[in-house]
Amino acid sequence: MEEIKILLASNDFDVYELLEKQLIPTGYTLIIAPDGLSTYEECVEGDFDIILIHDSLSYMNNFDVAELVKSHYPDLPVVSISADEIPDGYKEYFDAFYPNQTDFSELIEFIREKFNC
Repeated sequence: MEEIKILLASNDFDVYELLEKQLIPTGYTLIIAPDGLSTYEECVEGDFDIILIHDSLSYMNNFDVAELVKSHYPDLPVVSISADEIPDGYKEYFDAFYPNQTDFSELIEFIREKFNC
């Protein structure tokens, strides 16, 4: 199986731990960026397959981070993990939206389908 490298943009360690428990057994690599600025820096420096953006970010909000990432990496999938709806002006920057922040089975299925694994 091809290694899938995932960047999680979140300053909520509980979300990271939940995702880690559900994603690592599938063989995916999960890297965390604790704020909006470091998320973009990781995108520039890393070779990620997908970005997961949680709604709790500092320095740049989740919507602005998605817009910045997509403006430089338009083919990089960006997924919102948020209880809040994506505002109309930002929907084009996200490839998927998952409001559930405890059970990530639908998100994992999306990743499997996206990368045929």
